Amino acid sequence: MQNRLIKLLSISITSCALICGVMVALHLYLLDGIDGLFWKVSFEEESDYAKGYSDSSFKKVKLNMDKQQVIDLISKPLYKGWEYIPKSNCDLAIIWVTDDLVSDFSFLDDRA
Repeated sequence: MQNRLIKLLSISITSCALICGVMVALHLYLLDGIDGLFWKVSFEEESDYAKGYSDSSFKKVKLNMDKQQVIDLISKPLYKGWEYIPKSNCDLAIIWVTDDLVSDFSFLDDRA
């Protein structure tokens, strides 16, 4: 009886740890975290995106990339300037370009 209880407790603790690990990994992987995923699922998307834009491609933008490299990754912005809104529709992603090189990029919540 006691061995069965210990086994059940062990399985429960392992399951909880696995679920927590998956949630943390998901939160870190997603551009807007788990809360952004919640809002995306809960509300209709109203933003326009450049053809070919994706959050995963945006994560690949690095300092000192030239303009063409950024365009190749996430396409041309819809508007004049270098402002992108991630598909999860929570945080604004901005890329600053100086002398045709990426000089900085950030999110409203300063995750970059």
